Amino acid sequence: ARERLVDEVLELPQIKNSEHVSMSVPRGDAESLTRLQQRCDHMTVRPAGSTVIVEVDKLSDHDSVTSGAEPPEAQEPT
Repeated sequence: ARERLVDEVLELPQIKNSEHVSMSVPRGDAESLTRLQQRCDHMTVRPAGSTVIVEVDKLSDHDSVTSGAEPPEAQEPT
């Protein structure tokens, strides 16, 4: 769920078209940080209380890499 959240946020037009993005992520959220690292060319992380501040200088130009799960609209009904 956290990987999909990162993907959805990074696909927002305001984020996708930016050269620099700053965000805070809960400390210990390794899944979100790993996904950000996969999706971004350059990323720095610094602690800030119970969160970490993530600075992204440039988003990768490649399409989002899926984690093996199909997007909700592509899943067959159960």
